[in-house]
This record gives sequence, structure tokens and C-alpha cells, in this order.
Amino acid sequence: MDRPSSMRLVVAVVIWMVAAVMVVEGKDNVYTHRAGALAAGFNLGKPQNVTVAEAEVICNSMSACVGFTFKSSEATPAGPTMTYFKASSSGNTDPTWQTYTRD
Repeated sequence: MDRPSSMRLVVAVVIWMVAAVMVVEGKDNVYTHRAGALAAGFNLGKPQNVTVAEAEVICNSMSACVGFTFKSSEATPAGPTMTYFKASSSGNTDPTWQTYTRD
């Protein structure tokens, strides 16, 4: 690879990395918490055992994801929980479940 080609490759990689950070940290990816579960069904993939911070990153990576829900009486558990990623924001107010929806 000649010098101009390798420089273009480096520039392209840097632009891609900056764009990826902007998507993850962009203001379109703000979450609102509420007690309750998102409705059964409307699952996006299989549930995953993750923290709230990890769940936000995963949800951000799926355009159809409107939020995620997990069984816990704590809004932000100290460790990972089995988390369900959803394509619908309808749900209930069961206090033994927690939900975060994308604003």
C-alpha cells in the first residue's frame, strides 16, 4: 500500500470511530427509568445478563430498540441482571421489575 492510500485508510478509520462514539454518546440515546415491566413479546433477540450501562449500549446498537426491562426491585442493581430488549414501550407498573426507555 502506498503512502497516500494508507493515509486515506487511517483517516477513514478515525472518522468511523468518531461517528461510532457520537452514536453511543449522542443525545438521542438518553434513557428514562420507571418501575414496571415492558410488555411480554416484542423481544429483540434473546435476553442477556448485563448491567444497566451495558444494556444501554446494546439497545443503542439496535435501531428498533425502544428500551429494556429486567426483574429487580432496584432501579440500578449493583451487578448484571437478565435483561430483555424490546421493540414496544407498552408495559405495566409491577414494582418488582424495572424499565428504561429511550427518549
